[in-house]
Amino acid sequence: MSFRALLVFSTVILLVPFALVHAGIIPVAPESGYRLCDLVTLVNNIIKFVIQMSALLAVMLLVIVGFKSIVSGESGAHELKSTLTNIVVGIIIMLLAWTVVDTILKVLTGGTWGPWNTVTCIDNPTPQNINTGTFGTGGTGNGTFVTGGGTGSGAQCATGNTACSVDALKAAGMTDAQANAMSCIAMTESSGNPGSVNTSGGACGTFQLLPSNWRNPRLHSGSCSSGTSCTDAACNAQAAKGLMDGRAASGRSVYGDWTCNGCNAKAQACVARYDPGH
Repeated sequence: MSFRALLVFSTVILLVPFALVHAGIIPVAPESGYRLCDLVTLVNNIIKFVIQMSALLAVMLLVIVGFKSIVSGESGAHELKSTLTNIVVGIIIMLLAWTVVDTILKVLTGGTWGPWNTVTCIDNPTPQNINTGTFGTGGTGNGTFVTGGGTGSGAQCATGNTACSVDALKAAGMTDAQANAMSCIAMTESSGNPGSVNTSGGACGTFQLLPSNWRNPRLHSGSCSSGTSCTDAACNAQAAKGLMDGRAASGRSVYGDWTCNGCNAKAQACVARYDPGH
């Protein structure tokens, strides 16, 4: 390979990805990193790009062949007719392929027409380092997270924290005393961060709910479901309230999922301070 050819090849290799990103074909990664849905978005963008370029090339080809037909007479007209036929057949094949894929995906997902054209991405949960003391090292059978970290000073979530402030938890259905205690417990579990996800046991969200609890449909209602992200602050609080109600219905402490033996030791201090008579 000559030096000139090598230079051209290297330039193309370096510039093509850059051009594709700025053309919107390659999705730009969010701060949390690329997600699986970004791959789907990339494929979708490539399909759109190929269709757009095919249409452009078809028009250019028609112009060229049309010009040749004017110059060449009858032989050119025959070539124009053949080219036009091939273009129409190609477009029909593309549309049929799109329709088949779209229909199959619609049946599989139960969605409306064209579910694969709209890709909804959700940012990756922010993993937490279990070695920092924010979380402990394991989970219980029906609790949230063993030996939780956090402040342990009785501090509550800030009033502006819509995930676990006292007012936000009262709006989620907790009593005044419960909201105060759970706001404190949230600080010991996740430092009030709804995006917290433990990389070891999978405990998730403001109240560090275990996956086994999150999958329980009885803890969800309305727009929340087990398929909703556990980092959804409102749904996480709703599920926590569901755990509390389940405990109360069986005559046990509503805070048992956070204060059980071997669970978050600091949570008991929150209960003692804010709801001692429960």
